[in-house]
Amino acid sequence: MLLALSTLLYINENPQNGVDFSGINTAGINNVELSFPVHANELTLKKIYNQGLKVISGHADFINMDISSPDKKLRQNSINIIKERILFLKEAGGKFLVVHPGDFCQTEEERSIRLGFSINSLDEILPYAEKNGVCIAIENMPNSF
Repeated sequence: MLLALSTLLYINENPQNGVDFSGINTAGINNVELSFPVHANELTLKKIYNQGLKVISGHADFINMDISSPDKKLRQNSINIIKERILFLKEAGGKFLVVHPGDFCQTEEERSIRLGFSINSLDEILPYAEKNGVCIAIENMPNSF
């Protein structure tokens, strides 16, 4: 069985000083999921690799990111950032990127509109991810998508 631990566990540690990941493999876990954007840097990767850990996945940003947004600028910016994360993950050796399909919806009408935007965004993201050897994993979201 493949087991990984999210680097989100270390969100309160200063990434500029490098996070101590030694407890992960001490617990018998050999893989990590990078939490973007905070752990998307070379120092963090070096610390991960120095502990003998592998990056198998990443979790895309979810603050100020929304591929379902009615705001075209925010939606396109979110798509562009996800594409950057795909490339970073590819270089780090990861194979899966977790993406939120959208944000909370107030009404069924809003949900329907946002779902359409989310699908359109994924139509742009998925071929790019496939071309780069990364699988997109859509996170199930409570009360919305």
